[in-house]
Amino acid sequence: MRAERLISEARAELATDIDRTATRLERLDEHGSRGVEALRLELRSLRNDLEAHEGMHAQAAQEQKAARRWTIGLVAGLIAPLYPLIITAVVR
Repeated sequence: MRAERLISEARAELATDIDRTATRLERLDEHGSRGVEALRLELRSLRNDLEAHEGMHAQAAQEQKAARRWTIGLVAGLIAPLYPLIITAVVR
């Protein structure tokens, strides 16, 4: 499904960002206090990525909810006209 694909892509991006951040944290000792600004930028970027991930997750949940509603409506719409025939068949 599209929603599952979006979620898996977002998770892969986050994993890459976390690995990149970890690498930069390891380099922080090499550069002393100069690395603090880079760390702040990476953390800001990670926060933005997390917010985007949460937004995509919410969007995927909404899409799944809409798909469920359509499916229920379609099934009910197909069964409703056949209801009198089903009742007749059961009664006999």
